[in-house]
Amino acid sequence: MKTIKKIIIGLLLIQLPSCELLDLKPVDTYSIDNYWDTKDQVNRFFTGLHKRIRDRQFVFMQLGEFRGGLLDSSPTSTLGQNKSDVDIIGNLISLENPGVTNFGNCYMDIMQINHAIERLNNYVTCLNEDEKNYYLGIAHGIRSYYYFHLLRTWGGVPLVSEPEVLKGVSTPTALNKKRATEMETMEFIKTDILKSEEYLSKELFSYDKKFGKSFWSKTATLALKGDIFLWSAKVKPIGSSTVFSEKPADDIETARLALTSVWNATGILPNDFAGIFNYNNKENDEIIFAIPYVINEKSNSFALFTYPASTFSGYKDAAGKTLDNPLSVGTDGGSRYEYKWSFFESIASTDKRKAASFQDYYKGSIKGIYLHKFKGTMDGTIRWFTDDWPIYRTADIALMLAECYNAQENSGQVKTFIELIRRRAYGRNYPEFTYVDKATSELAILREYAVEFIAEGKYWYQLRRLNDGSEALKLVKNNDPEFLLWPIDMSTMSKDPLLEQNNAYIN
Repeated sequence: MKTIKKIIIGLLLIQLPSCELLDLKPVDTYSIDNYWDTKDQVNRFFTGLHKRIRDRQFVFMQLGEFRGGLLDSSPTSTLGQNKSDVDIIGNLISLENPGVTNFGNCYMDIMQINHAIERLNNYVTCLNEDEKNYYLGIAHGIRSYYYFHLLRTWGGVPLVSEPEVLKGVSTPTALNKKRATEMETMEFIKTDILKSEEYLSKELFSYDKKFGKSFWSKTATLALKGDIFLWSAKVKPIGSSTVFSEKPADDIETARLALTSVWNATGILPNDFAGIFNYNNKENDEIIFAIPYVINEKSNSFALFTYPASTFSGYKDAAGKTLDNPLSVGTDGGSRYEYKWSFFESIASTDKRKAASFQDYYKGSIKGIYLHKFKGTMDGTIRWFTDDWPIYRTADIALMLAECYNAQENSGQVKTFIELIRRRAYGRNYPEFTYVDKATSELAILREYAVEFIAEGKYWYQLRRLNDGSEALKLVKNNDPEFLLWPIDMSTMSKDPLLEQNNAYIN
């Protein structure tokens, strides 16, 4: 974790930066003790917590997408650029090249969430009980989301649930934290998400009046609950012969009930797949919780999945149409990340998700693809990569429900939810699903995840969860489960002598 100095600095940064989208306008400077005196101050702090989620978007992408085998790991792109994160993409991460350092900087955000929980429980008097519960539900939901990423990446991690610095803990030794076990970390996450659900129990399936679906909600909590309990029921801690849950069937049913409540309230799959991500169609019926981006305020990183405008000339599409800078990308455009041509080819031409996600290009013997999903919008002559990035949408709910029903051997419902996804993807002539057995169904669900959620930061996690994680094992060194976890970088290890390295990376 970070040094004591950085922790203190982070905790003192309560006056959050200005941010037009999240309405973080400059305010008077408040001390750490009196910032929570008005409803406006509380809301501003929570707006800041959501800005921090957005700051971590690319980390979430790295952790949840890059290792999944869908991206090309060669060091040079089809268009001749040096690519980024090839060690992660090729599953060659090591102690020398850990890919992501300092636990993705998630602990600074967690410490701010801990501060919010402590203030709400012990200080805030400006809110009534229902208002206080609303914010506590959000805080516990977001904290479980962070820790769920940490668990699925590093395994057991230090569990920090109190704002230690504010409570008078000030020595580096006292702030050091041993790693909890994977089981202990999972139990912490479960407890947090159940607290979030309890605090939000009086809330409707609705969204924040000011910030809409870019603010955490009861619906997001229940979607995350389903995700967590599926992981608990289906995934084994590293080195264990059994899954996290002592009663997997109970956790599957818990997940199913949470996901069903979301589906019953919000289960809409708009017919236009590409339109879900359109800049002018933000917060559409499918979106549950998304990270927001806006012109002239904040862009995402998906320009790096396109092409360099200065050299993208003379290329044509499959029909022979010229593609000279078709997206009008500026200097930010580049082919730093590419999805595999073989993956693109494997998607049926009749699957609408193919054209919505990728653009193929050709010149002589060269052929390649760039990401067409999250392509942003034009503002005059400038393209802004400002599509929102979904964390959860109703397609997640449908496929997680298919997983639940498959575990319960309810073949009819497995068919129903898989075909809901396929019907939108292919239209009237969608490929029907035929139930054979649980293992075959898991692979069918996994395939829908791969094509449905391209560039949404989830596929590596889905590989680990479905089909007993066997597909993820095929991608790591020696098919060794120890390499499913990431190394803790040496700098972080050196700052906390209580941390222990994951077994695969001990020399």
